[in-house]
Amino acid sequence: MREIAIFTDSTADLNLDFRDDNHVLSIAHYVRFEYEIYLDGITIDSDDLYHMIKEKHALPTTSPATHEDYILNFERYLALGYDVLYIGLGSSF
Repeated sequence: MREIAIFTDSTADLNLDFRDDNHVLSIAHYVRFEYEIYLDGITIDSDDLYHMIKEKHALPTTSPATHEDYILNFERYLALGYDVLYIGLGSSF
């Protein structure tokens, strides 16, 4: 039986300890403050985000990961012999 790579995206807001303990991989969404773009949970965490909101007196815009982001992540694990299981949030939650 092949190993399974479990993926979700950063809107699931799972903390790092939970993801590590349960071997869950997260695909980052994008957070943008004016001309600065960050990867949710990778190049910006919750504490940094709240600090920047307070400092800039503005909310960021966000956008989901691209299709290419998903494909690159999934293909990496498929090439290593894993099956891939993706659990994401629905559009009408």
